[in-house]
Amino acid sequence: ELARRAEASMLEVSNLSHLFATKIEQQSHEIEKLSTDAENTSENVVLGNRYVDSAAKHSRDFRLLILSFLVVASFSLLFLDWYYD
Repeated sequence: ELARRAEASMLEVSNLSHLFATKIEQQSHEIEKLSTDAENTSENVVLGNRYVDSAAKHSRDFRLLILSFLVVASFSLLFLDWYYD
């Protein structure tokens, strides 16, 4: 009787060990996928930061262009007002 209980316990431990190994293997694949996704996300964030910096630079350039145009237009209007007065 004791031998049968010991055998049943060993069989249960063996089954649980097999289940544990299977779950570890499944998690291993998921962890690899998560690691790859994290690396891709990091690369995408770096690329996104470059795009944001580029957009900010173009925005500064556009504002300078508009400011220059408005200053030139204002002085042109002042000159024309003085000239035709």
